[in-house]
Amino acid sequence: MKKVLLSLLAGSFLFLNAEEFIVKNDALKTNIKVVTEKQNGQEVKKVFRDNREVQKIVTSFHKNGKTKMIEQYKNNQLNGMVVEYYESGVLKTKTYYKDNAINGLKVSYTEKGDLISEESYKNNIKEGKSNNYKKGNLSNN
Repeated sequence: MKKVLLSLLAGSFLFLNAEEFIVKNDALKTNIKVVTEKQNGQEVKKVFRDNREVQKIVTSFHKNGKTKMIEQYKNNQLNGMVVEYYESGVLKTKTYYKDNAINGLKVSYTEKGDLISEESYKNNIKEGKSNNYKKGNLSNN
């Protein structure tokens, strides 16, 4: 099985290689548990702290089995980075969410991996200057 390195709390690290694991951090008096489930063709990782769900990571897949999208949720709302991939496996977009709204940078790429655009958002509204690219070079026409 693949080992994954997670940074959990203030410099604590854990290597994962099981479907479910529990971490005890005696210094912080907290228990962290991650459970991986398959739901409707998606992989759902739920992170629990002291038996309360604090984060959920949902990975969906293209028909060819390659990753289509990875979404991070907190309190059942999109929070964190959402990453989308083309069917070929090449990165398509990276978008930052807070409280179910785009907040921060959205970066888009071509199927060849060239940068297309960088846009700033606040509460789902485009804010500030956007950068557009042609063949990976800044064009901002």
